[in-house]
Amino acid sequence: MVKLFCHSYCEAILFSSQNSASLNRLGNCDKKPRKPDWQSFDLEIDMKLISLSQGKFAKVDDGWFDYLNQWKWFYANGYAQRHTSSKLGKRKLIGMQNVIYPPPEGMVVDHKDTDGLNNQATNLRHATCSQNGYNRKKDCDNSTGYKGVVKIKPSKKWKNPGNRWRASIKVNGKTFCLGTYSNPIDAALAYDDSARRNFGEFAKTNF
Repeated sequence: MVKLFCHSYCEAILFSSQNSASLNRLGNCDKKPRKPDWQSFDLEIDMKLISLSQGKFAKVDDGWFDYLNQWKWFYANGYAQRHTSSKLGKRKLIGMQNVIYPPPEGMVVDHKDTDGLNNQATNLRHATCSQNGYNRKKDCDNSTGYKGVVKIKPSKKWKNPGNRWRASIKVNGKTFCLGTYSNPIDAALAYDDSARRNFGEFAKTNF
């Protein structure tokens, strides 16, 4: 069940009558919420939404809601973010996912389903920058509808001039051609197969 709350954790916008007890936990405005432990609560309990700017909402687990909602978050570049101060007093941005699951040095937090606003614990994992890049959607200028697939104009010199779809993949900074195909689905399947072999659990496939 989803519960929707405003920026102030003391004021509920939408709630279930069956879970009205949750409001009692929010009634004490003088007590600052404590940061929960990463695995200190049942991951199967209800999810809540935190209001952001631009009409967006971030999904968080029940156990994290009170702690996160004491700040005002905004939507930027596909993520829930807020301003914070560094040790030198300078303002910097911090993503909600980094508060929930701080990454080790040299790593980032990856959203398994590629939804940067889904900050439920089961959707977050640590990844290298490369692994994070593997798990991304197709480019916005992709006109074929499939990741790793482009439509080409075949040459009459080709053995199979009817093959108008090319599959390719980028691994360790190098682009490899996976062949040309007569339809985009076969090309997409070729990309998916290569992505699974090269990227493992971080592969973002078409099917």
